[in-house]
Amino acid sequence: MTFSDDRDLLIFEPRLFAELAWPAQTLAAGDDGELDGAAFIALSADFLAAGVDAGMVLHVESSAGPAALEITSVDSATQLAVSALRSTVDGAPIVPTVAGSGLTWRITSFAAQTSAVAMEMLTAIGVAPGDPGSRWSADDIADPDALRTVSAHGVLAALLAGAAAGASSADGYWTKASHYRRLFERGLARVRVGLDADGDGEADVVRDPGAPRLRRD
Repeated sequence: MTFSDDRDLLIFEPRLFAELAWPAQTLAAGDDGELDGAAFIALSADFLAAGVDAGMVLHVESSAGPAALEITSVDSATQLAVSALRSTVDGAPIVPTVAGSGLTWRITSFAAQTSAVAMEMLTAIGVAPGDPGSRWSADDIADPDALRTVSAHGVLAALLAGAAAGASSADGYWTKASHYRRLFERGLARVRVGLDADGDGEADVVRDPGAPRLRRD
């Protein structure tokens, strides 16, 4: 289980996908993109085979400049439905203002960092997989969306710390990484996580990740 998507990172860092395009995490790229309204087509691509999914981000370069767009659905191996950044993950799609053909494009996903941050959060909540002392699991979290912003802050902290390792101090990555790490730790300390064991939609217990828990050995 993860608690945020790549598109959530855009809310805080609109230029993230322009600045960070690590080859090992770039799923697909090309220079044959065509953007018409909410439809993006790249005949050289195989989005299905590449593992592209809704919630990821399409970065395109056009004569109007770079744009980062949410991927709202993968319609075929060569076509995506996209949207300008929405205020909520389930909001109505917003037709991008960018259009044209012969666009340079790429899809870089930070799913690996998102999964690592999710494991850190699950451990703090006390529902990490493989914990023999817990009768709860990640599937029991009643409202995962409540953890979306906390997760995004943690992912940004990890990404920017990684970027800082190979950059000069003038790039400011270390400063940003420290900022987001503080936001992540504060958010995780303050959030209250309801656990619902019987699936009735009501929390049976509320976990406070910021509070110490005693365990009997």
